[in-house]
Amino acid sequence: MCKLNNFKKDESGASAIEYAVMAALLVGVLVAAILLLDFGSMFTNVTDTVNGVGGAG
Repeated sequence: MCKLNNFKKDESGASAIEYAVMAALLVGVLVAAILLLDFGSMFTNVTDTVNGVGGAG
């Protein structure tokens, strides 16, 4: 019974769960920002521009 009470009072895993929730929220915000700001087309435009410049060869 004493071990069960000690287990209920132990909060060492709580901070790990809190960090996992914060990391998941951060990933969600980053994904939403990438989708809303349309970074995919920006990278495509940069790639097309660089390919259009040509080489010095």
